[in-house]
Formats: sequence, structure tokens, C-alpha cells
Amino acid sequence: MREESYKQRKGFLEKNTTLHLSLVRLSVRNIPRNIDEKDLKMMARKALVEFAKEAKEGKREGISKEEARRGGQEEKEEEAQRRAKGKGVVKQAKIVREKSGAGRSMGYGFIEYIGHRWALMGLRWLNGREVAHLTVEEKEKKGGDEVLEVSKEDKKRRLIVEFALENVQVVQRRKDKEKAAKGRLPRTKEEREALDNDKKFKGKGDRKRKWSKGGEEEQEKGEKGKDAEEKQKGKGNPEKWDKEKRAAQIIARKRQKRRMRGGA
Repeated sequence: MREESYKQRKGFLEKNTTLHLSLVRLSVRNIPRNIDEKDLKMMARKALVEFAKEAKEGKREGISKEEARRGGQEEKEEEAQRRAKGKGVVKQAKIVREKSGAGRSMGYGFIEYIGHRWALMGLRWLNGREVAHLTVEEKEKKGGDEVLEVSKEDKKRRLIVEFALENVQVVQRRKDKEKAAKGRLPRTKEEREALDNDKKFKGKGDRKRKWSKGGEEEQEKGEKGKDAEEKQKGKGNPEKWDKEKRAAQIIARKRQKRRMRGGA
């Protein structure tokens, strides 16, 4: 099966130049059909814990410095962001299902880690692992382990894990969408507060007209008309008119500040 997979993947890479081996996404085959995405994600997390434990005990070699550097600067930045946000290292766990019927599992899926180092650890521990050795934490019983509920035949299955093939164009589109989504969302606390204030400002009585379509133009025209009318009235005493105008502007600004404080 592994030789067939190797030949097949080699053929895909030779025929399609947009395909490449992913550094963070794993292809997992020979999965029992009753295992879902939640179980697969659990297996992905457990693989990292067990790999680190075995490396610490000297049962296997850990990740070398050269392997840790493969991800490059971009991976370092993502790792720093992940730690700052307190997120896990398993980005996605997906089971491929039949499109027709009840969406039954097709027996293979994908695991995507946040970086190449984690993907290597997951691959080396999961590849060739018997399903019977994969356990889940029992929530009701602290510290206890419970074997995944699979048939006797499935327990003897060994997972086949490889780095997945990905299309460069699809990956780039996915990254562009993620960047666009990040750009639309307020990132800092100040930006979120400013957005909330804007929403409140839009819903305040006659000020709503200012934010409506064409509202700003109407308001500007109205203000210009008022200025012209007041100027016409104050032709006889321009100094008095200027003082009154400045006083009115100051009063208007103070009122606006009070309204803003009341709405915040």
C-alpha cells in the first residue's frame, strides 16, 4: 500500500506542477469509519504529548535544529501569535466523507498543524500506530483513560500517515482570505471600542441622518444655508455676528461632547 501511494503521489507531482508536499498538513489513511473529527483531533494532540514524552525518556530522537528551522520566519511569527492568543497547535482535523447518503466516513482524513515541527512530531508518532493504542481522556473520571470504541478488527488497524499534497493556488487563496478576514476585524481593544462608539452614534436620534446615504451632504448644505442667513442678518455689525457665531459653535461642541458621554 505504501509503495502504491508513493508511485501515485510521484505521478501527481510530475503531471501537475501546482502541487507540492505540505510541511504542515498530514494525510491520514486507514482510519476506522466510526472515528469522527473530534477523535482525530484528539489523536493529533495526543501524538505530540507522547512524542515529547518518549523523546524526553530517550526512547526516540527529538526534532533536530535543522528540522525546527524549516518553517522559516513566517512560522516563527505564527507560533508567537498562537502563544499570545493561547491557541492550540492543531489547526484542523478533517474526515473525508461520502457526499451522498448520511455522509459516512471514507476512512481517511487530514490533520493540519500550526507549524512544521509539530507536523513532524505528529507524523512520526502516528504513522504505523495501531488504533488500539490510541486513547482518549475520560472526562468523568479524572486521570483515567478509555480506549476508543472500535471493533476488534479495527483495533488491529495501523494508521498510514504522510505529508499531504496541496495545490499552491488553493493554499494562496486560503491565505488571502484569512488575511482579508483579519483586516476587516478590529484587532486591538481601542479599535473595538471605537467601532462600538460608531454603532451607538449611528443610532442616536437625529444624528442618524448624518450617517445615512446622502445625509452628510444634506447636513453640509443645511449648515451653509444657515451661515449665509446669519451673515445676512449680521451685515450691520460684523464683529457682533462673529462673536455670536463663535459662541454658538462652542456651545454646540459642548453639547455634542455631553451627548457622546451619555451614549458611551
